[in-house]
Amino acid sequence: MRIHFTLQYATQLGENLFFCLKQADQTQILPMQFIDSQSWGIELENSLEPLNYYFCVQNTDGELLRQE
Repeated sequence: MRIHFTLQYATQLGENLFFCLKQADQTQILPMQFIDSQSWGIELENSLEPLNYYFCVQNTDGELLRQE
């Protein structure tokens, strides 16, 4: 099953949004795609298992700026 996430989130120049997927004892940090001035999206493949996730914003140096 494919799941589409679209998030309305305004970032500053040089900031990128990431989808952070928590699985067992590790977290996958997946880059989201810039759609327009305030929209980001990502498409995932899921086997109908519950997802535990959050979003984070990083600058171009990889520094974590926000986590939500």
